[in-house]
Amino acid sequence: MRHFLNLIVFVVLFLALSATVFCGEVNPSALPGLIFKGEIDWTRGLVTATGIGEAPAGSSQAGIYPLARRAALANAQRNLAGVLAMVRVDSRRLVRDLEKTDRAVKISLDAFVKGAQPISERRYPDGKVEMVMVASLYGISSIGETIIKEVAGKPQESIIPAPSPEVPKEIPGELSSLPPASRVETPVPSPAKAPAPEPPGEYYTGLIVDCRGLNLHSSVLPSIMDREGKVLYETDAGNFRHARSIGLVGYYRSLEEAKADTSRVGKNPLLLKAVEGKEEPTPVCPILSSEDAARLLAAEAESGFLDRCGVILIVDLNI
Repeated sequence: MRHFLNLIVFVVLFLALSATVFCGEVNPSALPGLIFKGEIDWTRGLVTATGIGEAPAGSSQAGIYPLARRAALANAQRNLAGVLAMVRVDSRRLVRDLEKTDRAVKISLDAFVKGAQPISERRYPDGKVEMVMVASLYGISSIGETIIKEVAGKPQESIIPAPSPEVPKEIPGELSSLPPASRVETPVPSPAKAPAPEPPGEYYTGLIVDCRGLNLHSSVLPSIMDREGKVLYETDAGNFRHARSIGLVGYYRSLEEAKADTSRVGKNPLLLKAVEGKEEPTPVCPILSSEDAARLLAAEAESGFLDRCGVILIVDLNI
């Protein structure tokens, strides 16, 4: 009977979690110890996990709730760590891959999970307790911030150019003592004509790239490139602070939703269509045609929206 009730609870939770819009489901078979499915919501930058606990058999009536709650909390934290481990970093790595090689990522993930608090709690008639925990992908002490710090690198100090070699000053009388044939006459350049002013281009406030139909996956560190492989946009010193706070790009599934996010791309974003998805084994980087790449660079030079991460990718998948 108990197994039957657990099955019913699992089905109810599965349906509730699956109803969330634009959330990538995490396969529990890939996460040892994960009882219930979790969600990675790339649009809102949230990771959700659920845990259910019950008191040990033979517990006193007064101890059933606190013991069940403690078990639910531990379960939810374990599941949250498992779901965070499935966050995609780039085309080749998940967070769980970084944990094996980067101690800073593992320490940050452990501390973040231990400090997380449940956002909802539910008590069942049979004494079980359900907890839902939500973690932010970006922001202070988030896993996204740690990834960008450790993987993309910290902003470099500005390099001060070396001074030009000092031109030796003319020694009075030395040049005049040379024979006339040895003197070098410096031609005086004729004044250059001022170029004709170009007509001002349209002022764009952000960038929206339509990547639908390309099987593009969401990730913490995507790039935008052209057909020749030139990187047009990635995490660098210029956008480092914004990338840690809101992510390098925003993800949506429709143009209407993307244009509605004026806090990110403003009221007049540049709209481009990606021609393919790049990087193996998992495509995470949209590729632009040469013409669109030139349009992007011209618009960026005019308004500088890439430095504040004013970029949205429209994708079919959110995993």
